[in-house]
Amino acid sequence: MQPPDKDGLLAVIALVGETVRVVQPPSDWEKATGGNDVDCVVSELDAMWPLRLPPPWRLCGIRHYGSRSWQWVVENQGDVVILDTTDDPKGLRRCSIPTDLLLDGPGPLADPAARAAYLTEKRLLKGSDQARDWRHIGDLAGHDAIKYRSILSTAFGDTGRAIADRALQGSPPTASMWRQMTRAKLSRRLRSPIDTVTAATRETARILERMSRPSGLFVLIAGPDGTGKSTLASELREACEGLFRREKHFHWKPGLIPRPGALLGREALDPTQPHSHASHPKQLSVGVLVYHWLDFWLGGWIRIWPQRMRAGLVVMERGWWDFAVDPRRYRLQVSPRLVQFLGKWLPRPDLTLVLEASPEVLLARKAEISATELARQMKAWRKMPPPGRRHVYLDAAQSLDDMIGKAREEVVRGMEERALSSLGFGWSQLPRRSSPRWSLPRGPAATSRAALLIYQPVTLRGRAGWELARAAAAVGGFRLFPRGSAPPPEVRSALARHLLPGSAVAVARANRAGRYVALVMDDHGSPYAVAKVATDERDRRALEKEAEGLEHIAKLLGEPLSAPRILDRHQGILLLEAVPWSPRARPWTLPEEVAWALGEFFRAGAPGDDRRGAAHGDFAPWNLLRSGRRWVLLDWEEASRDEPAFFDILHYLVQSHSLLGRPSLRSLMEGIAGKGSVGRVILAYADAAGLDPRDAGGFLTPYLRQTEARFNPNARDGRAALAARGRLREQLSG
Repeated sequence: MQPPDKDGLLAVIALVGETVRVVQPPSDWEKATGGNDVDCVVSELDAMWPLRLPPPWRLCGIRHYGSRSWQWVVENQGDVVILDTTDDPKGLRRCSIPTDLLLDGPGPLADPAARAAYLTEKRLLKGSDQARDWRHIGDLAGHDAIKYRSILSTAFGDTGRAIADRALQGSPPTASMWRQMTRAKLSRRLRSPIDTVTAATRETARILERMSRPSGLFVLIAGPDGTGKSTLASELREACEGLFRREKHFHWKPGLIPRPGALLGREALDPTQPHSHASHPKQLSVGVLVYHWLDFWLGGWIRIWPQRMRAGLVVMERGWWDFAVDPRRYRLQVSPRLVQFLGKWLPRPDLTLVLEASPEVLLARKAEISATELARQMKAWRKMPPPGRRHVYLDAAQSLDDMIGKAREEVVRGMEERALSSLGFGWSQLPRRSSPRWSLPRGPAATSRAALLIYQPVTLRGRAGWELARAAAAVGGFRLFPRGSAPPPEVRSALARHLLPGSAVAVARANRAGRYVALVMDDHGSPYAVAKVATDERDRRALEKEAEGLEHIAKLLGEPLSAPRILDRHQGILLLEAVPWSPRARPWTLPEEVAWALGEFFRAGAPGDDRRGAAHGDFAPWNLLRSGRRWVLLDWEEASRDEPAFFDILHYLVQSHSLLGRPSLRSLMEGIAGKGSVGRVILAYADAAGLDPRDAGGFLTPYLRQTEARFNPNARDGRAALAARGRLREQLSG
């Protein structure tokens, strides 16, 4: 595994915090130990910094191994780097040297004296007395011996100065110095009761965090005979080098207790003839199954769970669920339902890789069972996949290299999703995790509350739920929600270059697949940008059209109407300035001042032509925000300078009637005739546009025909819009 480009890695390191210094670089930067690990000291570490990782960098793991120390496993197209970061300005935990003492220098590499001091602490912590290590420390410290002594004496007093003198000679400290340094560390940590309690609380929280969110991975590889499970299991561990601290491979089960036959002194049966032996009687089969279940249950807690907690990779072939798919292999006559019931109490895989291929391909590799049985087993794995986070089906007929590459990608993807979801307070997915529309930060409270601004309520029910959610978020209620996935990768990739340190992101899925809206907030929870993200070519063209509408058509707007300001635009993303807004009690009611400004906008689009002019094209209650005394108009992808008169005002009224039920059909028809509040709105628009308000009714029927094609009859809102247009046509024809 080759180390990544130095400049690219330095750019990533700079994202970690306000000030970052490398105190132990990778071994390829200089002739020293270190491998591909990079040790850094940080001031004001940004817990959300991986959101700003530029593609193709990916976060694959977070290991919180000290109350003030974190390891970040990042990957770049197969190259893995571990960033070991410490932010401990008081030096009360693992690194006893206050990190503020190590941050001097122009960076990004700490000056030699600071690096020597850090390595001294690290070698003392590990109990290393190897001459090579201490000669390297002496060489570094020799660049500025005075500063080196000063750092160690500040951290450890007189013992630190004595250790420094030995290290400057390239020699390790004596045994008595080691003991004195340990006492000095303990004394510093106990000097302040408040600091001691704070550190103990952090350490307890860290341990609970590691127990609840293990950083290792449990991978189950399943499938019929001949699919290459054993080969993939062996090769996958090598392919994932660097991603994990340790690996463990189980063939079939943990093997904590002996197999049932061994208890009776029987030899193991020939595995190459799995279906050639008679099955146990049904009652005995149940007993044997329970015995195996005990092995899986005990082994899960004793052999698998500790590996996952300690950043290990556990690869198991077949696993418990093979009993349900192929009970004859184990000479059992048991119900799949019993296997499923018992399996609910076992540790679940983080990732299940099910290998499959045509029976002909598998028989060419292993002719142990019939083609019919192979086909049945593959169907069974599809019908009843093992419970767990993710299931992936791999084509076992492809080349081994391709299969290993795809399996590794699934491992990396699963680790990335889990690591990102654990950043900071994480995200909640609403209304439900299985099909979320919104992904909202769980905290801090100010951020959670601000995140709800991504949704504008336009119904009474929506407003009530929105206000209730805002109240709950204000007191930290979102932290009670389970952690969901991080925002989708396409959104993260598009936003990475636009995020400030400490930024939080809320994401809403748009009505069309592949479209997202993201609200970006700073570290105080104040929104500063809204991003529209498109993932396919059609939607990218729509974003380009919206940008053009904002740049060329929205400028025709007059007070009190305005449009969001474009902050940036490039392929697949349109970044807009976040606008402060407040909800409206009656969003279906259009203020007359807004109708007047809309009429002026129409006339500005085509001076001298009273039949066609400028229009927003999708002027509706949910696209109009009240911002103090201003009104901000959103979603400009339908904007045009060549739309029929009254288009925008009719669209607002008809859409509001269709989807909000206000105004009523009667009020709408009376308004077209110039009566009531609807009539006053039409009059204001017509006066500003230089039109006769009595002509509005003549434009309604063409408007209805023109907009019908916009709506999907298979969607609920689409059906409502079409039904409302049908009722309006009936009224007009009658």
